[in-house]
Formats: sequence, C-alpha cells, structure tokens
Amino acid sequence: MAVNRANPMGVAAVGTVQPNLRIREAVKQLVQRVADADDANRGWLGKQEKLTRLRFGQRRPRVIPWKGASNLTIPLIDKTIRRWRPPITSLILDAEPVAIFTPQEVSDFDPAHTVQPFFTWMFREQMRTTREIVHLVDTLAFRGHTYSREGWHYRTQRKSRIVSKEHLFPEGMEAALAQSGGVSPIEVIMQRIAQDYDVPMTERGHAALQQAAMQIAKGADFGRLVTQELVDNRPSWHNVDPIHVITPVDQAPQESDFFCIIHRMGFQKINQMARDGTF
Repeated sequence: MAVNRANPMGVAAVGTVQPNLRIREAVKQLVQRVADADDANRGWLGKQEKLTRLRFGQRRPRVIPWKGASNLTIPLIDKTIRRWRPPITSLILDAEPVAIFTPQEVSDFDPAHTVQPFFTWMFREQMRTTREIVHLVDTLAFRGHTYSREGWHYRTQRKSRIVSKEHLFPEGMEAALAQSGGVSPIEVIMQRIAQDYDVPMTERGHAALQQAAMQIAKGADFGRLVTQELVDNRPSWHNVDPIHVITPVDQAPQESDFFCIIHRMGFQKINQMARDGTF
C-alpha cells in the first residue's frame, strides 16, 4: 500500500492566531510543520507498506524458477490478528459503564451515577460504535497504535416521488382554485403538496414544491417531487488509521500541539457533503 503525499493536507482552520502574525504566514508555517513531520515519518510509512504486503499476501510476480511461476503465499499476520481480535474486542464491548463519573461533592453522587447509563446508551446505540470498535482493535493490532475521533454524523438522501393531481384535488383543481381567494394557482398547488406529502416550506423545500407545482399547473396529471430527506443526524465516533494521521515525531501523541488528518474523498462524497451543508 504505497502512500502518495505530494500534497498531504488542506488547512481549513488555524486555531488561535497571534495578533502580530498575518494569517497567511501562520497557515504557511503550520503547513510546513505538517510537511516536515510527514517527511520524518517516511521510514515508518515504508515499514507499514511492507507489513501490509505481508499481511495480505501481496508480492511481486515471480520469475524464478520460470516466468509466471506460482505466486501463492500464506499471510501469517492476518491469521494471528483474527485470533487475537475477538477477545480484545469483547473486553471493550463488555465494559459497563463505558464512562465513569467521580463526584467531587456529596451532592454530586446521585447525578454522577444517573448520567452513566445515558452515556453508555449514547455510545453504543446512538453513536453505533460496535463496528468501529472492531475496526479499532484490528488497526491497533496491525499498526501498533491507532486514533479515534468524535464528531457529528449528518447525512441526507435524495428522494423522488410522483405527485398525482387527482390525489391532490379529488374535487377538481378548478373548484379548489375558485375557492382560493385570489391566491395564485402555483401557491395553491404548493400548499396542497406540502400538506399531503409533509414537505417543509424551507428554502430547499420551496424549490422542490415549486417545480412539482409548475408541472401540474401546466396541465400534467402528475408532477415529480424531488427533495433532500434527512437520514442521519447524531453524534458519531470513528476509528482513524494512523497512516492517515500526521503528528510531530518528537512529541507523544497525547502531547502533540497539532494533528493533521488526511481525508480521502471521491467526487460523489464531496457532492453529498455539499448538499448536506457541510461546505
């Protein structure tokens, strides 16, 4: 698994900038520090590439004793990790509670013990961490160390529905428009669609309603309603492979004054995050 880091980071936030430093210069210094730390890690990255090939049985095509000779290998590392992973994973999943709160005062005793079940429920149910814990244990066994990251998971999904004029106006559209009291036909149709299909009159919802209403107003029996529906809106917790994390090599991770996390996203993922309002 070769690592190409010709342009390893894009700095989106600098943190606290001293008043006597220009922001451009502060960003330039931070980027240079990250690049230097990544260059100092080249030996570790080379070792991880060799371990990856060993774990998954990847090797160059053999030419001895003849070209095209058998290239079968038995990846011993993966076999060992599969045997080691279940007991370590169970130690984490069996922890009860996942967070312990120590009261500082006598009056804090009951609140501290009351909140513990809530954090256990949130960590396991709301944050859906079971699969991530398995990934974390696997990465820990493979890399020797790993990172976890808390955040917020927000995701929408494009939903397309067919709106029927007959369903919206069972008494006839002309009769409904006659009783509208001077409201424009588009507005009347939009109100019916929003009410029957539970579409909020937000900025995005208004555009989708207007498009479907215009199709029906032009005489079509059906209109197409395309909306962005909220699928996930919850706290999240993820395992981060250390091969995608750059930290100062002369500092312990818990004492590092910067972390650079490399995100690899395709065009579809970037578009999804733009629609969700991340950018």
